[in-house]
Amino acid sequence: MTRVVIAVFACLCGGETSGAVSVCLDKMSLPTYPYGDPDPVATEKPGLYPYFRYDGQSAVSRPQEWNAVKLSNGRIEVTAIPAIGGKVWGAKDLKTGRDFIYANDAVKFRDIAMRGPWCSGGIEFNFGITGHAPWTVSPVDWTVRENADGSASYFFGGYEFVTRTFWQVEVLLRPDEDFFTTKLTWHNGGGQPCTRYQWSTSAVTARGNPEMVYPG
Repeated sequence: MTRVVIAVFACLCGGETSGAVSVCLDKMSLPTYPYGDPDPVATEKPGLYPYFRYDGQSAVSRPQEWNAVKLSNGRIEVTAIPAIGGKVWGAKDLKTGRDFIYANDAVKFRDIAMRGPWCSGGIEFNFGITGHAPWTVSPVDWTVRENADGSASYFFGGYEFVTRTFWQVEVLLRPDEDFFTTKLTWHNGGGQPCTRYQWSTSAVTARGNPEMVYPG
C-alpha cells in the first residue's frame, strides 16, 4: 500500500518574475545547542525497537555550519537542511524579505521527540508510529532535480524501521509562482499490517492579533 499526500504553502507576495528555478547548495552558520550521550543499547519497549535514545542536551550554544538546500524562483525562496531530518527550515518572500514559514535563528535540540532531541521551526514531516519521528533531527538521504518545465525539486526520505516502511517528501517550486508544494509518499512494501500515523506541521511567526482560518 502506498499513501500520497499533497500540500501547498503560499505567501501573499508579488515578487519579480524569473526564468527557471535556481538550486543552490549553501552553508548556514547557526548558534546550535548540540545533543549527545547516545544509549548504546536499543530500547526494549514494544513498538520502539530497534531505535535507541540520546539523553544529553547542551545548555550552551556554539556556532555550527549546516549544509542547506535553497530553491528560488525570484519571488520566494525555500530553504531545507538535510542533516536535521531533511525538514524545510524556512520560506521567504523575496520582495519583502519576510518569512512566511518561520526560519528559526538558532538550532536548539531538546528532549521532546521519540528518541529525545527535537528542534522547532520550519516544516516537520512525520511517518510511523508516533510524532517527532526517529529521524526528526538526524541526517536523511536526499537529492535535488531540475525539471524539464523549469521547476526544481528537493527530495528526501528514508526507512522507518519499526513499521518497515519507506517514506519520501518532494518539495517542488515552479517558476513565477508564489507558493511551493510538498508531495509526501509513504510505501508499505512488506505486505504486513502496520500503524499508519502521519502528520506534518509548519511554523509561522505570530505577532499582534493573528487569525487562523481552518481549513486553509
